[in-house]
Amino acid sequence: MKHIKHWYSLLMVVVLASSLSFSGSFTAQAAPDKISTTENGRIIVKFKKEVSSEQKNSLYQQKNAKVISHNSQIGFDVIQVQGKSVQEALQEYRKMPNVEYAETSKVSQAVWTPNDHYYSSNQSAPLQKMQIPEAWDITRGSSDTVVAVVDSGVQSSHPDLKGKIIAGYDFVQNDNDPSNDELGHGTHIAGTIAAQTNNSIGVAAVAPNVKVLSVRVLDRNGYSYSEVIANGITYAVDHGAKVINVSIAMSTPAQVLEDAVNYAWSKGVVLVAGAGNSSTSEPYYPAAYPNAISVAATDSSDVKWSRSNYGTTVDVAAPGVGIMSTIPTHWNPEDPYTTKEGTSMATANVSGVAALLASQGLSHTQIRSALEESADKIAGTGEYWKFGRVNAYKALTSVH
Repeated sequence: MKHIKHWYSLLMVVVLASSLSFSGSFTAQAAPDKISTTENGRIIVKFKKEVSSEQKNSLYQQKNAKVISHNSQIGFDVIQVQGKSVQEALQEYRKMPNVEYAETSKVSQAVWTPNDHYYSSNQSAPLQKMQIPEAWDITRGSSDTVVAVVDSGVQSSHPDLKGKIIAGYDFVQNDNDPSNDELGHGTHIAGTIAAQTNNSIGVAAVAPNVKVLSVRVLDRNGYSYSEVIANGITYAVDHGAKVINVSIAMSTPAQVLEDAVNYAWSKGVVLVAGAGNSSTSEPYYPAAYPNAISVAATDSSDVKWSRSNYGTTVDVAAPGVGIMSTIPTHWNPEDPYTTKEGTSMATANVSGVAALLASQGLSHTQIRSALEESADKIAGTGEYWKFGRVNAYKALTSVH
């Protein structure tokens, strides 16, 4: 009887994985060798077609404006504002009835493209759906930002994770070395979030400059107890995590787990959790708790992955199919990387975006709001998830 009770007490926690351009502005004329990213006093003015060159020049003289360049194909002038602010000049030109439009001369920058081996062949498509490359030109994260991966441990000696992992605690072995990732799941999650990037090997991370706090709560088979996961979450909160990735799900609620989620939120920490891989609209936990961000998985066509959970308790979606990342080196010493699919992988992508936002000094409420309100309303929004598929660039620009 005691043996039976033991097995009933074991929570069948499911690991949420199914398997263990260059862009810039076009200019009609050559741009200066060095472009200032601050206000440069330049504005673009386009007059209506009936306005003659003599009339334009006369007006510019009256306004003490210097013409820097002219585009004859489109018909706009770039002028240097003198003796007033850009905003004052814009207001003046926009009020003129013979002006079609006036706007600032905006600085555009080439999208940063990392040189990691698998970036172009395996990673660029899902990352581009979330506009990660554009987000990288705003921030690649901060080394002061810590994302806790509460999972199966993380191999800190992996060549693409060296120097990125903070050793937390192993709640399975009850020691301070959570690097023995027998399942390989946590190592894959950590690589997606914060692998060494632009180092000519392996993969690029969503938030390349952040750190990962490794907290092991899953055994080699991917199981745990609710109180162990709760301990992992509270440990992460108390040891400096700004974002917590929990790619773990179970079909039955547990008060101790909800308390841990609420504890994280009360301390200003964002907890991102996988919705589950059971093709059901039934709630899975901890993702379904109100103070967690629940994540569904989308495929390469930007539609719901067939096995992803969905429904009213799911907040956002993210790419979760064919996600290339790190695995323990002893699994494949020559090439310790593989693709996986599941809401675990989607959760890691969202945690990475949350880390980019946290690196900008945003609060947990601001991060959640930015993620949800800027999400792309792809097919299934409102039915499979509330807000849409996460868009990193839109999230970042929405708060600036």
